[in-house]
Amino acid sequence: MGEKSPDSKTLWLFKEQMGEEGIRELFDMFNEKFVALGVVKREGTLIDASFVDVPKQRNNRDENKTIKEGGIPENWLPNESDDEETKAKKTSILEQKDTDARWAKKGNETHYGYKDHTKVDNATKIIVDFTVTPVSTHDVIEFEGLIDANDNEAWLDSAYASTDHVSRIKKKYPNIILNICEKGTKNNPLTDEQKESNRVKCKTRARVEHVFGYISRFMGGMTIRTIGIKRATREICSINLAYNIRRVAFLHNAKKPLSLHKG
Repeated sequence: MGEKSPDSKTLWLFKEQMGEEGIRELFDMFNEKFVALGVVKREGTLIDASFVDVPKQRNNRDENKTIKEGGIPENWLPNESDDEETKAKKTSILEQKDTDARWAKKGNETHYGYKDHTKVDNATKIIVDFTVTPVSTHDVIEFEGLIDANDNEAWLDSAYASTDHVSRIKKKYPNIILNICEKGTKNNPLTDEQKESNRVKCKTRARVEHVFGYISRFMGGMTIRTIGIKRATREICSINLAYNIRRVAFLHNAKKPLSLHKG
């Protein structure tokens, strides 16, 4: 612990050289190793998403509208009529603008940035897969891509209760058991049986919240300072990998240590 550690610039350069694909390769390699060792058994899956905030952009209404439509405001782009100083200034401004991040509101909270859609192993609380999207992307859209043939049972909250998505997943993986919490409406409140069913499901599903809680409390929170979805994906992958390493270390040092060696 007394040894010198790399400074922030060294770490940033390392991650820049690794890139999004390199960090993801490390994440997958780490998980494949622990699946092979039997640490991750894949006997149950938890799926949820967490907001990842980035610094807010100071754009006007028209600029935000253009970005939301998938474009880039014309006043940010250099053109042939600009002199060299103006072109350099616009280029510098464009480099500091995040055209991939979006706004979203949940309850009384407003977020600007991205979402970390995660699939967590129920037994160990290790993140086995994830995707990154703008924060405005609905959870259910990523739900289908996170389920695979290795999943025999999954627990999810009511945000994933999409009949179309569930039917497609059940058609592709007919043996999978999906424990999705039900959501009542104003004219169709939940029955006592549905409330009890939700309570039972939530008891298991809540384990995924422990993952986000740990990252928020002990790893600096779900906030990054990057621009663009590629760098955001790289940073979020780094956070997920770092969490997994710490989680495996915890499991290994627990009362029943993991066997991390074979043969």
